[in-house]
Amino acid sequence: MPALSHAYLVIAFLIGLSRIFLGLHYPTDVLVGAILGGSIGYNLAKLII
Repeated sequence: MPALSHAYLVIAFLIGLSRIFLGLHYPTDVLVGAILGGSIGYNLAKLII
């Protein structure tokens, strides 16, 4: 799956932008969600591997 990791990041970024554009979330909501999700995912990957 590492070959697709860049595509996943781009898709996640575009989804975050769409949530802001549609007025469903504030930019800080999306930013904090991205930081929290990224840090949890990173730490779980380190724990498992």
